[in-house]
Amino acid sequence: MNEIWKPIEDYLGYYEVSNYGNVRSLKRKFANGRILKPATNKYGYLQVGLCFESKLSSYTVHSLVAKAFIPNPENRPTVNHKDGIKSNCHYLNLEWATKSEQAIHSLRTGLRVMPENWKGKFGSKHGASKYVIKLSMYDEYICEYGSMIEAANINNIDAGQITNVCKGNKKTAGGFKWKYKAIVVT
Repeated sequence: MNEIWKPIEDYLGYYEVSNYGNVRSLKRKFANGRILKPATNKYGYLQVGLCFESKLSSYTVHSLVAKAFIPNPENRPTVNHKDGIKSNCHYLNLEWATKSEQAIHSLRTGLRVMPENWKGKFGSKHGASKYVIKLSMYDEYICEYGSMIEAANINNIDAGQITNVCKGNKKTAGGFKWKYKAIVVT
């Protein structure tokens, strides 16, 4: 597929963004049509500086690509890199997401690791939540979660379905077997 260029909103006639994740300048005294070299910001995302009427503003490249090439009918506020690679700003690697979806995605892709003190609805040290174990259809251990809510969110399954499996009212939820983790108090 060929690289497709579209104008950047608020910078019409000055800058364009491509479906491949490139940004170029237009109609400039210097470097007309030049592809800008992005910098990496403190969060690891590619960003470029765009100048208009002597005012310089920074934008993340993935946000510019998403706004130009990915429909957002539900008006989701953030953009995910599907593969978890922040420098891959190709439009096919991007998707709009809610902040909650983005947080779950960052855990799934390994961009963020859940600290131990976050596990459990109120923190596992309070004992307010039950640990849940995820098993394959053949009863093979996969992983465990600090709470039912955590397991439900990360696996995109309703917490009530997981609870029903743990209580023996249902065999599976989301294609997995589930059980409560036995806590030994000494």
